[in-house]
Amino acid sequence: ALAADDARLKAIADAAIKPVMEKNGIPGLAVAISVGGENHIFTYGVMSKKTGQPVTPQTLFELGSISKTFTVALSTYAELNGELSLSGKVGDYLPSLKGKPFGDVALMHLGTHTAGGFPIQVPENIKTEQQLLAYLKAWKPSYKAGTHRSYANPSIGMLGYVTARAMGKSFDSAMQDTLFPALGLKNTFTTVPKAKMADYAQGYKRTGEPARMT
Repeated sequence: ALAADDARLKAIADAAIKPVMEKNGIPGLAVAISVGGENHIFTYGVMSKKTGQPVTPQTLFELGSISKTFTVALSTYAELNGELSLSGKVGDYLPSLKGKPFGDVALMHLGTHTAGGFPIQVPENIKTEQQLLAYLKAWKPSYKAGTHRSYANPSIGMLGYVTARAMGKSFDSAMQDTLFPALGLKNTFTTVPKAKMADYAQGYKRTGEPARMT
């Protein structure tokens, strides 16, 4: 019966996944389906066009913006532990930004992309933490916090930064040592360790050029 269920689910997954891979030129993909508490994993294609290694259930894929969900979970966990308040202001946790418009933004507004207006990415010329803080000191809102939603990586990124500082850890450490174990995630990383690099799928731009998240 289990084999029959697996075959039926694979047929459903094949019908959904194969056309998407073909249409978008996706080299490899893995799909997990949970039915009645039973997990079924189906893999497709290769994890690297260069090596031709097939995708396996152990292959690591980049989560991209799904990681925002983990960042918000971490900040909520920190609030429940009394380490920060989501209604508190950035300046309460980053004294160097006190008195600046960004310092007056509530953490909840960072988490809901309603801080007052950011570009979708941190400007490319900003490479260091010092440059980032200087950028935020000079930032001026386009509108009042809480009035407009503007999807932006700097907003949620700074929520993660502030949360880690409030917990007295680096962001990587707060995720790896606190959040992931609490969620039972044993093969999820913010920085892929050397021992797992062989399982790390290669991403590609629309042009076909290899790319990785930075």
